Amino acid sequence: MNEKGYGEAELDKSSSNSDAIRGRAQQNVDANGGAQSQGGTSGNKINEISETNPNRAKYMNAAEAEFAASEAEEGAEEVITVIEILNDIPD
Repeated sequence: MNEKGYGEAELDKSSSNSDAIRGRAQQNVDANGGAQSQGGTSGNKINEISETNPNRAKYMNAAEAEFAASEAEEGAEEVITVIEILNDIPD
């Protein structure tokens, strides 16, 4: 994919929960423009999880449950960093 203009692969999140990993993969496709087969603009030709997959909701819910807390923690860390930077600015 690098020759097509995409950067190096980066680890997004990790988990031992395979359902959460499936859901997170679909979240990333959606966040990057959607699957090309659905008219999207991501590098993925197809969705990670078909719209007709009977387990789709299970995978997506598992991803939400697994990763929502870590994303909230990351956001809080970014806020703390900004506050620390602002506190270092002289008056």
